[in-house]
Amino acid sequence: MLSVIFAINLLLISEVITFEIYKYKITQIEKIETCEKAELQFDIDLKNQSLKYFTFGMGVDEEYQKNLEDNYNLEVYHMGCIVENSYECYNELVKRHLMNEID
Repeated sequence: MLSVIFAINLLLISEVITFEIYKYKITQIEKIETCEKAELQFDIDLKNQSLKYFTFGMGVDEEYQKNLEDNYNLEVYHMGCIVENSYECYNELVKRHLMNEID
């Protein structure tokens, strides 16, 4: 019984640590407030080979996120329910860039 409680606690601790790391990474992203700023950030990220992709909605689609990370080498951030147009502008630039690389 004690080993089961210990295992559950370890799982919960690892989930909390993962969440805290994720929160920290999001705070390090500069706020993209306009499409113009999205273009500037895209250029910087492309130059640094650190393109990002922002998802929105009630929950994280883990399969979609894993696909973006594994197949396109993108850092994926889930931004919650409210879709922000400036981040969609950034995503659109990423999509265009990826389509040009595939062609």
